[in-house]
Amino acid sequence: MIRLWLLSVFSTLTVVTLVVVLLWVGLNSADRLLMVRQKPCNADVIVVLGGESKTRAAKVIELYRQGYAPRILVTGRNEETLIVHYLTANGVPEYAMLREPFATSTYENAVFTLPMLQRLNAKKVLLVTSWYHSRRALKIFQSISEKVELVSTPTDTVAVASIIRDKQLRNFVLIEYVKNVGYWIKYGVFPLHNHLWGICPNGKEI
Repeated sequence: MIRLWLLSVFSTLTVVTLVVVLLWVGLNSADRLLMVRQKPCNADVIVVLGGESKTRAAKVIELYRQGYAPRILVTGRNEETLIVHYLTANGVPEYAMLREPFATSTYENAVFTLPMLQRLNAKKVLLVTSWYHSRRALKIFQSISEKVELVSTPTDTVAVASIIRDKQLRNFVLIEYVKNVGYWIKYGVFPLHNHLWGICPNGKEI
């Protein structure tokens, strides 16, 4: 009986230790595993995904003011209104913006924006999203939009200590790993696959 109890305790401690280690590694390596940041270049359109409205909008404003693209496509239900409002309030003209207000997921962001990009005859796109979401977003868009060159220009990353202190951000980062696996199961696209094998998607990362 005592031996079985000890075995049960040992097994439980092993599982708990493994979970803690995986969580620690996941947080400490989040920028390397979840983020793709590429050098901005002249493009036809800036596509910004809904979510974390202010930080993503701020990145779009930075790129737009630097003249990297003349048009901005905002995609995502509900969030697109917030982003457009923020862009307008910061001097981006209405005529420079296009809206895609129906997408409710990263996959739908890609599927719903592709026809719009085709109508614009866009060949190169700057993709803006949160840093921890950038690898999955890039991989999904690449799987849908093979004829469009995509350049990942996400929001700025933050220090590991900040991720650990910020409960909401910490949850977003950890959930992103789960979503990577979920997209592998649902769509057959595993964003982390190429990176884990040492291959950078869509060009060299910076």
